[in-house]
Amino acid sequence: MNIIETMDFYQDSYSANEKRIYSLIRNQPNLVRDYTITQIAGFASVSTSAVLRFCKHLGFNGYKEFNYEIVNYLRSSQKKQQSDPTITLAKAYADAVTALPQYCKEQLPCLAGDILASKKVIALGRFRNKTIIEKLHMNLTIQGITCLTGSDLLSYEHYVKLVDPETTVIVFSVLHDTSLYKDTLSQIRNLTDRLWLVTCNKKNLHKLGFSHSLLLPAVHSSDYSTDSHAIMLIFVEMLSALLEQKQ
Repeated sequence: MNIIETMDFYQDSYSANEKRIYSLIRNQPNLVRDYTITQIAGFASVSTSAVLRFCKHLGFNGYKEFNYEIVNYLRSSQKKQQSDPTITLAKAYADAVTALPQYCKEQLPCLAGDILASKKVIALGRFRNKTIIEKLHMNLTIQGITCLTGSDLLSYEHYVKLVDPETTVIVFSVLHDTSLYKDTLSQIRNLTDRLWLVTCNKKNLHKLGFSHSLLLPAVHSSDYSTDSHAIMLIFVEMLSALLEQKQ
């Protein structure tokens, strides 16, 4: 059995936390290759220890062995494909880009309105999302809009002191892994009703406690690794162009 078949074999004996991990990895095995164990735990809303227990449930000594099997599975699956990877990936990204205007046609003008009505913008994004907030900071600064950025939990906590009703706070998170800073978000929500989440993950959006959420299309390919952060960068360019038009 390959690693996916092994996970399927044990699914009836999983605990509640293990079922969350199984569901996440079963649907998106590339996450194991592309993210750390801590991030995987965050995506599944479980602890790192729960991920380790899941690996041992499957017969592995630890996460490193499990990661190795997942990577091998992804490589072998990719080799079986006869399609040209350049064409496959180009189509995957093109499909997401084409869908982008439809996804955000209602909320994008609202976000632009909040930004223009605010004295400052605070853009938050951890790990790879840091690239997104840096791009937004550069674009807004060029337009004369004050934009602060935070890319770690300490800076998130620090910026709570700077939030007031005339502040727009935008959290960029492709998979909205917000479990580690939900208390900070709660504090921000009590200070401003301009708290936005920009994500590519539609799961449980209404339960995350944001004032507003903006769902973007994800990039999907069963054969190759993709990165939906590319769509977020295009979204930032669209938002910047709309702001320039409105000023």
